[in-house]
Amino acid sequence: MSGYKIAIPFSGFYGTIHADYVDQAYDTYLEPDEAHPDRADMTCDDLVFDMKGFMKEYAEEYLKVLCDELENVTDFRIELQLCEVNSPKEYNFETDQLIAWIDEDSLLALADNLCWSNLETEIEEALKPRPGFHSSRSRRLSEWLLRGFGNWDCIELGFMLEHFVDIQADCWSDLYVELGGEIAYRYLEEKADA
Repeated sequence: MSGYKIAIPFSGFYGTIHADYVDQAYDTYLEPDEAHPDRADMTCDDLVFDMKGFMKEYAEEYLKVLCDELENVTDFRIELQLCEVNSPKEYNFETDQLIAWIDEDSLLALADNLCWSNLETEIEEALKPRPGFHSSRSRRLSEWLLRGFGNWDCIELGFMLEHFVDIQADCWSDLYVELGGEIAYRYLEEKADA
């Protein structure tokens, strides 16, 4: 897909509702039933989980849900396609990040439906220096606008999308993928006997 890379508002997989699906998959798998009575003696140590595979499929589904929800509350559709899932080595200072492609028409529709003065306030607040944080980005939206969208990076474009999503607060409350449990279950399997 051509277009622009954009950061997606996402709370990450560590310690969130999104990660809960992994725990649910383990619990479901380890629950013995008539078809699998042998699972009564199994523990989590007997299983392996493909976290990268789960994260990628879940992120793709998350973007579909986000686009559908936004379309339900607006008169246009934003098209997003997963580009990458970035996970930090340690979760001390940041969380997982979803980067997607957004086409030019979607980006322009997004720009046409923003409250720019509120976005400017949000940018100034988010980038304000504080202990342990100093951004190299300008806090002035006017400087960003002079560069044109084509020269914004994925984080700057992500500010636009996050602000737009915040405006549509009804669709954003606890956005998650209903099929997350089914997705997680597909990436869980028993360890091969050594």
